[in-house]
Amino acid sequence: MAMVMMTVPTMAMLPSEDVFADSGSTYAVGLVEGTPYDYSPTFNLSDVTVEISGSAATWLSVSGTSIHGSAPEVSSNTESYDLTIRASTTQPSQEAYQYIQFTVYDTLELDYNDEGTVMTYVGGYVDMFPTVNFTDGVTFSATGLPTGVHIDETTGTISGSPSNDGPYSAMITVSHMASGQEDTYGMDFQVSKAIEVLSGTDMYMVNGQELPSSESPDHYRLECNIDGLTFELDGSVSGIEINSDGTFTGIPSSMGDIPMKITITEESTGQTYEFTLNMHIVSKLTFDSVPTGGIIVSGA
Repeated sequence: MAMVMMTVPTMAMLPSEDVFADSGSTYAVGLVEGTPYDYSPTFNLSDVTVEISGSAATWLSVSGTSIHGSAPEVSSNTESYDLTIRASTTQPSQEAYQYIQFTVYDTLELDYNDEGTVMTYVGGYVDMFPTVNFTDGVTFSATGLPTGVHIDETTGTISGSPSNDGPYSAMITVSHMASGQEDTYGMDFQVSKAIEVLSGTDMYMVNGQELPSSESPDHYRLECNIDGLTFELDGSVSGIEINSDGTFTGIPSSMGDIPMKITITEESTGQTYEFTLNMHIVSKLTFDSVPTGGIIVSGA
């Protein structure tokens, strides 16, 4: 995209004193590296010869009266080049000049290094920083971000806490007004639900008795609202373990009402949740009495 504006003339090449000469004006043109540039000046007379000089002449050339070439690659955000265009005629000898100051811009590039889908959860915190090769003069915008997550228009930082679960496909755009460039970056979010425990807060066990298998009623299993979780007991009740599917196994060797803390983790997002389960461990049911009346035969 070429941008042209008038600026203060610079005398890159002085007209000859022995000809009729127009000292000319200076123009500013902005280009992105690799962009073709074509300029065919027009004149009020015929049989005009065009010559160019200056640092831009290393990547521009003249064909007839047309000037063409491609903006060179730059090693920084911008590099400047100057061009003097000399037009001349004979009978009588005349000269006219134009001066162009080129600003060549680096190609705008945006990256977030998110390594694929961003895994997070409702209530979790997202904090992502962009990598962009222009240090200033850029603005950022985004569409499709999770509800509760926003982008800073100046820095491009994406932050916030998602308030709704689900998949999201976002598009981030960086714009550089001076060069007229834009670059986009696609970003996917997978927002899982916040961990909730669906089963009760009390569990009843018998001291010294093995718990029923995983096919038993749900009160021997910690049921949650999402899958992909790991469980960790604090070890308050000796002999009891919790498995990867949330089922409890083992033989309790304690007595009484014991609160047991369970740490639940969603490995893909790092979400954790602490849940306290009250273990009520009672002794094995036995008879304290023997039958009365008649003849008692022990062990019959």
